[in-house]
Amino acid sequence: MELFDRMLELSGQGFYCAQILLILALEAEGKENPDQKKIEELAAQEEELLQNAYKGFTEARQTEMFPLCGMNEITVDYLLAVLAVRFKDYQVATKLLGSIITSSSANSRIKDKARDMKEQVVKELKKMQQG
Repeated sequence: MELFDRMLELSGQGFYCAQILLILALEAEGKENPDQKKIEELAAQEEELLQNAYKGFTEARQTEMFPLCGMNEITVDYLLAVLAVRFKDYQVATKLLGSIITSSSANSRIKDKARDMKEQVVKELKKMQQG
């Protein structure tokens, strides 16, 4: 039972971090003259929450059965690929995007998004090699 509880904790951690990010974004939206200090504070919180979501969903993907937080494997892989690109973890992003593109269960819309993101990753890798 302890292992099962830990697995639920991992996917929950990623899910809750994503929910908190949405709340913070909604809080900042619509303010005409936002406080600069508050913006910096929210940006730091956002970064930490994104890192926690990336870590939580990565661990959950490796240890739990799908669906994770109501998401199928393709959706989780795309979410992780987006986060991997954000944190410049291009090897992980490329692997996940490749699995989406070649998946027989992925629809054409998500495959197109994965192809677009993979092109972005390739461009970033070329920039890194040149500079």
